[in-house]
Amino acid sequence: MSRETKTFEGLCDFIASIIGKENAKPDNDLYRTLMNDALDIISRRTMMYETYWSNASGGDLTLTTNTAPLPLTCLRLDSVEWDGDDNVIDKTTKADLDKNYPGWRSDTGDPDKWIIEGNNIVLNTAPDSPTTGKLVARGRGLLPTFTTDATDTNPLTVIPWVDELLPAYYVLSELPFDPEVPREVVRQSKYAAKWEAGLQKQIDTYGERVRQPFKY
Repeated sequence: MSRETKTFEGLCDFIASIIGKENAKPDNDLYRTLMNDALDIISRRTMMYETYWSNASGGDLTLTTNTAPLPLTCLRLDSVEWDGDDNVIDKTTKADLDKNYPGWRSDTGDPDKWIIEGNNIVLNTAPDSPTTGKLVARGRGLLPTFTTDATDTNPLTVIPWVDELLPAYYVLSELPFDPEVPREVVRQSKYAAKWEAGLQKQIDTYGERVRQPFKY
């Protein structure tokens, strides 16, 4: 039996059903901001989102000579490919290149090594043109966010379906509450606990996947 992935609007309706009991007015713009904060936290704490970046047209990498700034959405870089996904090039260190390949920064041709230098991917050679679409980096990144563009990726398609309400729990825990109003205090504490428990479950789940080989 198939099931539909929840949407931003669906999460907003869920939030509105809770805070409606407090006579609060829905604020979808605020909810979007808070949900995106939640997605950022989930991304950084779990490293669940495996993705890639490239210097294809419209891609996230811009290669100049032998250097490409890391995308702002990159949390961890795992591998780099040059001119094909069957051509993973070796990660090394600046010290290794300086010692064993003097003058490497001015070398040209297809790269076979890469390093991280500051916030940049640096190749061991300056590739000959054309280079568009040849550089691909793979790793862990920030989850997609909720935007106002209906054609953008729904981040809930990436989060396990049992935890699709996590961003809504975060919103309900972060919305203002009056400590003199028991209903609001209960709402804040209830959903703060749901958020923390759900986040910890994801941290544990993805940490276990890293430590153990996946078994069917």
